[in-house]
Amino acid sequence: MFQVLTSTLQSGVNAMFQVLTSTLHSGVNAMFQVLTSTLQSGVNTMFQVLTSTLQSGVNTMFQVLTSTLHSGVNIMFQVLTSTLQSGVNAIFKVLVSTLQSGVNAMFQVLTSTLHSGRCQCYVSGAHINPALRCQCYVSGAHINPAVTVALTLVGKFPKEKLCHYLIAQYLGALVASVLVFLTYYEALAEFDGGERVVFGIKETASIWTTYPKEFVSIGGCFFDQVVGTFILMFVVCAVTDNINMEIHRSLYALYIGITVIVLGMSVGYNCGYPLNPARDLSPRLFLLMAGWGKQAFIYRHYWWVGIVGPHIGAILGAFTYVFFIEAQLPKRELKPHDIH
Repeated sequence: MFQVLTSTLQSGVNAMFQVLTSTLHSGVNAMFQVLTSTLQSGVNTMFQVLTSTLQSGVNTMFQVLTSTLHSGVNIMFQVLTSTLQSGVNAIFKVLVSTLQSGVNAMFQVLTSTLHSGRCQCYVSGAHINPALRCQCYVSGAHINPAVTVALTLVGKFPKEKLCHYLIAQYLGALVASVLVFLTYYEALAEFDGGERVVFGIKETASIWTTYPKEFVSIGGCFFDQVVGTFILMFVVCAVTDNINMEIHRSLYALYIGITVIVLGMSVGYNCGYPLNPARDLSPRLFLLMAGWGKQAFIYRHYWWVGIVGPHIGAILGAFTYVFFIEAQLPKRELKPHDIH
């Protein structure tokens, strides 16, 4: 009986152990399969999400980069176009201004000296009118570097445009000097016989640029230019100030031209009232290259007066107007046409 009981118990334990082992093995296999399947699905899902996110990010980055590049190219093109257009307009304005002044000076040399000073005043003032009217809308009719620099310092002209405006102004005056020379080459040769001189009876350098009278000191010429350009700049600020004068833009050229005529009659005797550094320096450079030689610059060491004097006078005139006149006027928001 004991043997039967022992055998039965052993058989039951073995059967139970086999069942337990089989169940545990099946459970572990099932759990491993579920875990493996879940892990594989999770990895696949994560890979799909990562791939989709990366693809979307790359697409978005490409779109942003393309849009930014396109916008940058458009802005660069607009700035380049605006700069080129303003520069060409400035060159044209100064070219017209200097060309007309040069023709007027040639007229003085070839006609009576009795009326030459008066003619110079009239023509120099009159040529401002078409020069300003032709290009006022596009680039503000800047034909004088001294005025442009002064307006920049008082915040009435964008400083980022200053450099190419100055280049255009000096280049325009140089081109105009060449055109005057070519236009009147035969008349010039007839007058001086091909001898290009800066002083004397047959001098022709003053056709292009200015020189002081014999009795005037260089200091006197410098003071002359500071005062003359101070007045010109002060009037320019007053005429173009819509709050103070309320002058229509179409009349700017007229009033400024009249001012130049008055300045020529009042302060033009000492050294020909250059008032404009581009109108004086660029023609002087042309004289240096066209046969007049270094005398165009070293004669009485006057050459710097027509550059430094107008700049100082214009700066003083602009700041004087801003501090003593404009500061007393009612405040207003600047309109687009107020800053050229």
